[in-house]
Amino acid sequence: MSALGPFQRHPQFANGTFFEADPLAGVEALYRWCDERFGTTWRTGRSSILARDWNEGFEPAVKRLLFIAYAIERYVANLTTESTPAIDHKIPTFLKCNSVTQFREDLGELVIGGIIGDKAGPVACDPLVRPLTFSGDSGATRPNSCDFAIRMPNDDGEPTDILVDVTTLNFGHYRDWQKALDEVANSISNQIIKAGLFKQLSFSASLGITAHSPFRRDVLSLIEEMRDSADGRKVLSLPGGEVEVAWEGMDIIQIEPDEFPTGNFRGRAAVFHTAGAVAHSSVSVNRTLRPAATDEAIIYKSLIRTLKAKKEQLKFLDKETTETAIFIQNASEVIPDAYLEWLLHTRVWPNPEFRWLSCVSIFRITEDYSTRNRAVVIAIITNPNAHHKTPQSFLNAMTTEVTYRGGIVQPTPPSETLLAASPPSSS
Repeated sequence: MSALGPFQRHPQFANGTFFEADPLAGVEALYRWCDERFGTTWRTGRSSILARDWNEGFEPAVKRLLFIAYAIERYVANLTTESTPAIDHKIPTFLKCNSVTQFREDLGELVIGGIIGDKAGPVACDPLVRPLTFSGDSGATRPNSCDFAIRMPNDDGEPTDILVDVTTLNFGHYRDWQKALDEVANSISNQIIKAGLFKQLSFSASLGITAHSPFRRDVLSLIEEMRDSADGRKVLSLPGGEVEVAWEGMDIIQIEPDEFPTGNFRGRAAVFHTAGAVAHSSVSVNRTLRPAATDEAIIYKSLIRTLKAKKEQLKFLDKETTETAIFIQNASEVIPDAYLEWLLHTRVWPNPEFRWLSCVSIFRITEDYSTRNRAVVIAIITNPNAHHKTPQSFLNAMTTEVTYRGGIVQPTPPSETLLAASPPSSS
């Protein structure tokens, strides 16, 4: 590795995380292994997400690189021998990814593969394709397969294969919701700055709204209300719904006139930002979901579409004789995982169309790296009406310290060392 990695330049960023007790030499070895096996273009260019993280070296980026090293190492370490072709396809594709959506999906697959492998490995990758080969970047010539399979004892003690697929629940309406609130926030924030006000703003709206700037007269009227009152709220109309805007005052740093660095700011209140710039006004923005009756239908439709796509992908299987678990990554910051769980219990599991599905796990990759359990939050929701119930061994492995390696119970969990000081041995 020709240049120091950002985690070597800033080792202090590992403080307070579950990485700090682990040798950074192991992280360096992992990325050196990536360079030797896949080339260095993934980090020397500027187009991929990881290249930007590598070259910028800010604290969130460094921590993310440490976590990704952990995820790749656990994924590689837990694959079966027959699955090793996946390493040369999936990891370089992930390293070079420049799409935020695809990056999130690929990272979810690596993370879940590593977690399942640690708890119940070894893991067969793309188990319905043998021999495992990939053609081109997309692997489009391969027949459909779930992502992983593991062998565990069922409730009668007999070995059973559990098929696992990992996907990401992306809400098109959520992206529209974000864009609409961004337009409203930008329009109002610009006027607040022109007016020289200091305000904390909160925007809330249902998922049905679409991107559209509010009428200028409505914004100017709102600014006048903000000027006359320290806090308050107002509802603006947009196509598809309403946006509620709430505001309150913001703490400012009042500087005596003689203390200003230049005469341009004498006699004015100012906020000194971390970059050292002086501002006459300031705005902070928070966005929240405003529940509406239409939201349940929107979210349910996205969930059902995701599950039906997986059913179609596995249509050639005898689903009545196969335990299947779907791991769904919640890509929304405002839709609670508990809400998706509620939809599964009340709307999905009563539907006989989904009896092929043993369980769904809702998971979320956070940026809280204080512990492994906080870095990846997982909740398993079992289907009481499934053809095959989720084996208790699988539930125990995913929710307790009991692990199953090769189908054999191991009460002692595997080592939690992040990385050995040598690269993965798979070749």
